[in-house]
Amino acid sequence: MSSNSPSGTERAVATAPGSDGVLIWSGAERVELSERFYRGVFVGCLVFVALAAAAALALLPLRDPVGIGAAPTIALAAALVLLAPLGVWRSRELYLLFRREPKWELPVVAVAAALVAYPLRSELWWPSCALLMLIGTLAPLRRTAAYCLAVLLINLVAHVIAGDLDDIPAVTIIGLWVGFGFWSAAFALSTDRLASHILRMRQAPADEPRDPPLRVDATVVPTPTSEVDARVTTPPYVAPSRLEALTFRQLQVVALLADGLRYAEVAASLGISTRQVQRHVTDSIARLGVLSANELVAVAKAEGIADPASTFEQ
Repeated sequence: MSSNSPSGTERAVATAPGSDGVLIWSGAERVELSERFYRGVFVGCLVFVALAAAAALALLPLRDPVGIGAAPTIALAAALVLLAPLGVWRSRELYLLFRREPKWELPVVAVAAALVAYPLRSELWWPSCALLMLIGTLAPLRRTAAYCLAVLLINLVAHVIAGDLDDIPAVTIIGLWVGFGFWSAAFALSTDRLASHILRMRQAPADEPRDPPLRVDATVVPTPTSEVDARVTTPPYVAPSRLEALTFRQLQVVALLADGLRYAEVAASLGISTRQVQRHVTDSIARLGVLSANELVAVAKAEGIADPASTFEQ
């Protein structure tokens, strides 16, 4: 792999082959832009966790009486409200910590499980589910789903031990299981797709020539209005991007590889291990149906995700 890869802070001025003069960004620049988006989502989730916990604390005494058994969960909800501003203040460091060390997701999942373990208070579902949505911005969908299942099983086991499962309406249990899975998965998938779209964006130059306005010669029999409208308004066919099959994290790895970075350099840039980079590359090769990392990078360059002048060597 060569060392002449473009800097992440400089706009690539090359144009992609066959892209009609459309400017492209370097892979590092795209990755930085997508990381800013994800850090913004992460901060928004921290604020949402605090608001959900505050709403739970406000509504708890307004409904059924709060028993002594709810004291630990109330204390946890209050702690979330108090610690959220600190998390927002140090959000960048916190985000990178979770990215580099996935083991720090476990304490967050433990708090989410404790909030719904016992007693079953629907108000406390909100901050618990918000914590799992926060994890969804950091962990792959499969791991997020595993965390949801673990939290729900802990809730079920706690009520079996307490012996009050027969007193809880079935619709409450069903709503808890469906709600946790749906909101966590929907949030994780939507943010992944939005960030992936940012990674695949292209930028047209400001002075791009425009088509001249349609003129009609009075001496010529005019074309029927329906045909003119069809000719003017029907957009040209654009083939779907092959890169749409990749997840956000896989796209980040491919973009940096297309920039000319080695596996170790990609790992250092994203704050993950070299083994994770290799796994992302292997999964990306399988998803796109290519034969090697070189072909994977070639697809990325053909679709304008990096500077075509950069070179890649394994």
